[in-house]
Amino acid sequence: SEVGLKFIKPQANLLMPNVSAIKEFIEERAPQSLVLRQILEELESGSEEETDLVHEAKVTREARRRAGDAVPRIHVDLSGEDVLVMERIEGKKLEGPAHGEVFERLVRLILDDGLVHADPNPGNILREPSGRLRFIDWGLTGFLSPNERMNVQRLLGGISATNGQEAVAGLHKLTGNKLSKDERASIFQLVEKGGATLSLLVTILESRPPLSPCV
Repeated sequence: SEVGLKFIKPQANLLMPNVSAIKEFIEERAPQSLVLRQILEELESGSEEETDLVHEAKVTREARRRAGDAVPRIHVDLSGEDVLVMERIEGKKLEGPAHGEVFERLVRLILDDGLVHADPNPGNILREPSGRLRFIDWGLTGFLSPNERMNVQRLLGGISATNGQEAVAGLHKLTGNKLSKDERASIFQLVEKGGATLSLLVTILESRPPLSPCV
Protein backbone atom coordinates (compact mmCIF):
# COMPACT_ATOMS: atom_id res chain seq x y z
CA SER A 1 0.00 0.00 0.00
CA GLU A 2 1.07 3.61 -0.57
CA VAL A 3 2.51 5.57 2.35
CA GLY A 4 3.26 9.14 3.30
CA LEU A 5 6.76 10.19 4.35
CA LYS A 6 7.99 12.98 6.60
CA PHE A 7 11.65 13.92 6.66
CA ILE A 8 13.55 16.43 8.77
CA LYS A 9 15.50 18.88 6.64
CA PRO A 10 19.18 19.06 7.71
CA GLN A 11 18.95 22.81 8.29
CA ALA A 12 16.00 22.41 10.68
CA ASN A 13 18.29 21.38 13.53
CA LEU A 14 20.34 24.54 13.05
CA LEU A 15 17.52 26.46 14.72
CA MET A 16 18.18 24.95 18.14
CA PRO A 17 21.67 26.44 18.76
CA ASN A 18 20.41 29.81 17.51
CA VAL A 19 17.49 29.84 19.92
CA SER A 20 19.76 28.84 22.81
CA ALA A 21 22.22 31.62 21.97
CA ILE A 22 19.45 34.21 21.80
CA LYS A 23 18.07 32.97 25.10
CA GLU A 24 21.49 33.39 26.78
CA PHE A 25 21.79 36.90 25.33
CA ILE A 26 18.36 37.87 26.71
CA GLU A 27 19.21 36.48 30.15
CA GLU A 28 22.41 38.56 30.20
CA ARG A 29 21.10 41.82 28.74
CA ALA A 30 17.40 41.83 29.66
CA PRO A 31 16.79 39.37 32.51
CA GLN A 32 13.67 41.30 33.53
CA SER A 33 11.96 40.62 30.18
CA LEU A 34 9.79 37.68 31.21
CA VAL A 35 7.74 37.87 28.03
CA LEU A 36 10.77 37.48 25.75
CA ARG A 37 12.10 34.62 27.85
CA GLN A 38 8.73 32.84 27.74
CA ILE A 39 8.48 33.22 23.96
CA LEU A 40 11.97 31.81 23.48
CA GLU A 41 11.34 28.91 25.84
CA GLU A 42 8.18 27.99 23.93
CA LEU A 43 10.03 28.27 20.61
CA GLU A 44 12.86 26.10 21.94
CA SER A 45 10.43 23.47 23.22
CA GLY A 46 8.36 23.52 20.04
CA SER A 47 11.45 23.27 17.84
CA GLU A 48 12.64 20.20 19.74
CA GLU A 49 9.30 18.47 19.25
CA GLU A 50 9.00 19.51 15.60
CA THR A 51 12.38 17.91 14.81
CA ASP A 52 11.93 14.75 16.89
CA LEU A 53 10.28 12.17 14.64
CA VAL A 54 10.54 9.43 17.26
CA HIS A 55 8.53 11.64 19.60
CA GLU A 56 6.03 12.43 16.85
CA ALA A 57 5.57 8.73 16.07
CA LYS A 58 4.88 8.01 19.74
CA VAL A 59 2.43 10.89 20.07
CA THR A 60 0.64 10.01 16.83
CA ARG A 61 0.22 6.40 17.90
CA GLU A 62 -1.30 7.51 21.21
CA ALA A 63 -3.59 9.93 19.38
CA ARG A 64 -4.73 7.12 17.07
CA ARG A 65 -5.34 4.84 20.05
CA ARG A 66 -7.72 7.47 21.39
CA ALA A 67 -9.36 8.74 18.21
CA GLY A 68 -9.13 5.78 15.85
CA ASP A 69 -8.78 6.37 12.11
CA ALA A 70 -9.23 10.12 12.53
CA VAL A 71 -5.45 9.92 13.01
CA PRO A 72 -3.14 8.41 10.36
CA ARG A 73 -1.59 5.01 11.10
CA ILE A 74 2.17 5.02 11.75
CA HIS A 75 4.38 2.24 10.31
CA VAL A 76 6.63 1.90 13.33
CA ASP A 77 8.87 -0.76 11.78
CA LEU A 78 9.75 1.59 8.90
CA SER A 79 10.10 4.81 10.92
CA GLY A 80 13.07 6.18 12.84
CA GLU A 81 14.98 9.30 13.79
CA ASP A 82 15.27 10.52 10.21
CA VAL A 83 11.96 9.53 8.65
CA LEU A 84 8.34 9.03 9.69
CA VAL A 85 6.35 6.56 7.59
CA MET A 86 2.59 6.78 7.85
CA GLU A 87 -0.63 5.87 6.13
CA ARG A 88 -1.17 7.94 3.01
CA ILE A 89 -4.38 9.95 3.19
CA GLU A 90 -6.16 10.52 -0.11
CA GLY A 91 -7.44 14.05 0.22
CA LYS A 92 -7.05 17.68 -0.74
CA LYS A 93 -6.04 20.64 1.34
CA LEU A 94 -8.90 22.82 2.46
CA GLU A 95 -10.12 25.44 0.04
CA GLY A 96 -12.54 28.22 0.85
CA PRO A 97 -14.11 28.99 4.23
CA ALA A 98 -14.32 25.99 6.56
CA HIS A 99 -13.55 27.56 9.93
CA GLY A 100 -16.80 26.44 11.56
CA GLU A 101 -16.39 22.86 10.40
CA VAL A 102 -12.75 22.71 11.50
CA PHE A 103 -13.56 24.28 14.88
CA GLU A 104 -16.37 21.78 15.47
CA ARG A 105 -14.07 18.86 14.63
CA LEU A 106 -11.34 20.19 16.93
CA VAL A 107 -13.83 20.56 19.77
CA ARG A 108 -15.09 17.01 19.22
CA LEU A 109 -11.50 15.70 19.39
CA ILE A 110 -11.07 17.54 22.70
CA LEU A 111 -14.36 16.41 24.26
CA ASP A 112 -14.58 12.87 22.86
CA ASP A 113 -10.92 11.85 22.81
CA GLY A 114 -9.06 14.30 25.04
CA LEU A 115 -6.84 15.40 22.14
CA VAL A 116 -5.63 18.94 21.46
CA HIS A 117 -4.09 19.25 17.99
CA ALA A 118 -1.88 22.29 18.58
CA ASP A 119 -1.05 23.00 14.93
CA PRO A 120 -4.34 22.95 12.97
CA ASN A 121 -3.18 25.14 10.08
CA PRO A 122 -4.73 24.52 6.62
CA GLY A 123 -1.67 22.57 5.49
CA ASN A 124 -2.34 19.97 8.19
CA ILE A 125 -6.00 19.40 7.31
CA LEU A 126 -7.12 17.27 4.37
CA ARG A 127 -10.61 16.64 3.03
CA GLU A 128 -11.14 13.10 1.78
CA PRO A 129 -13.31 12.37 -1.29
CA SER A 130 -16.05 11.33 1.14
CA GLY A 131 -16.00 14.85 2.61
CA ARG A 132 -14.49 13.82 5.95
CA LEU A 133 -11.76 15.99 7.44
CA ARG A 134 -8.50 14.32 8.44
CA PHE A 135 -5.77 15.99 10.49
CA ILE A 136 -2.10 15.23 9.93
CA ASP A 137 1.13 16.30 11.65
CA TRP A 138 0.36 15.33 15.25
CA GLY A 139 3.81 16.15 16.62
CA LEU A 140 2.47 19.07 18.69
CA THR A 141 -0.37 17.37 20.52
CA GLY A 142 -1.68 17.67 24.04
CA PHE A 143 -3.55 14.99 25.94
CA LEU A 144 -6.27 16.05 28.35
CA SER A 145 -7.00 14.17 31.54
CA PRO A 146 -10.62 13.21 32.30
CA ASN A 147 -10.79 16.09 34.79
CA GLU A 148 -9.53 18.56 32.18
CA ARG A 149 -12.08 17.30 29.67
CA MET A 150 -14.81 17.82 32.25
CA ASN A 151 -13.71 21.44 32.73
CA VAL A 152 -13.66 22.01 28.96
CA GLN A 153 -17.23 20.73 28.89
CA ARG A 154 -18.13 23.17 31.67
CA LEU A 155 -16.53 26.00 29.73
CA LEU A 156 -18.21 25.21 26.43
CA GLY A 157 -21.52 24.45 28.11
CA GLY A 158 -21.36 27.80 29.86
CA ILE A 159 -20.63 29.59 26.58
CA SER A 160 -23.48 27.80 24.82
CA ALA A 161 -25.95 28.66 27.60
CA THR A 162 -24.50 32.17 28.14
CA ASN A 163 -23.84 31.08 31.70
CA GLY A 164 -20.86 33.18 32.76
CA GLN A 165 -20.41 31.55 36.14
CA GLU A 166 -20.14 28.04 34.69
CA ALA A 167 -17.81 29.12 31.87
CA VAL A 168 -15.49 31.01 34.22
CA ALA A 169 -15.37 28.07 36.64
CA GLY A 170 -14.31 25.69 33.87
CA LEU A 171 -11.71 28.06 32.41
CA HIS A 172 -10.32 28.96 35.84
CA LYS A 173 -9.66 25.28 36.54
CA LEU A 174 -8.07 24.78 33.13
CA THR A 175 -5.60 27.61 33.75
CA GLY A 176 -4.56 26.14 37.09
CA ASN A 177 -6.66 28.65 39.05
CA LYS A 178 -4.43 31.45 37.73
CA LEU A 179 -7.10 33.81 36.39
CA SER A 180 -7.18 37.06 38.34
CA LYS A 181 -10.38 38.47 39.79
CA ASP A 182 -10.50 41.08 37.02
CA GLU A 183 -9.94 38.46 34.31
CA ARG A 184 -12.73 36.31 35.72
CA ALA A 185 -15.07 39.31 35.81
CA SER A 186 -14.24 40.24 32.20
CA ILE A 187 -14.81 36.70 30.94
CA PHE A 188 -18.05 36.48 32.94
CA GLN A 189 -19.36 39.63 31.24
CA LEU A 190 -18.23 38.42 27.82
CA VAL A 191 -20.04 35.11 28.18
CA GLU A 192 -23.20 36.64 29.65
CA LYS A 193 -23.42 38.98 26.65
CA GLY A 194 -23.06 36.06 24.24
CA GLY A 195 -19.75 37.33 22.87
CA ALA A 196 -17.48 34.41 23.79
CA THR A 197 -16.73 31.87 21.07
CA LEU A 198 -13.45 30.81 19.48
CA SER A 199 -11.44 33.55 21.19
CA LEU A 200 -12.14 32.07 24.61
CA LEU A 201 -11.09 28.58 23.56
CA VAL A 202 -7.84 30.08 22.27
CA THR A 203 -7.39 31.53 25.77
CA ILE A 204 -7.45 27.98 27.11
CA LEU A 205 -4.61 26.85 24.90
CA GLU A 206 -2.51 29.95 25.59
CA SER A 207 -3.12 30.36 29.33
CA ARG A 208 -3.44 26.90 30.82
CA PRO A 209 -0.50 24.88 32.16
CA PRO A 210 1.46 22.74 29.65
CA LEU A 211 -0.61 19.97 28.11
CA SER A 212 -0.17 16.52 29.57
CA PRO A 213 2.71 14.73 27.80
CA CYS A 214 2.33 11.47 25.96
CA VAL A 215 3.26 8.59 28.24
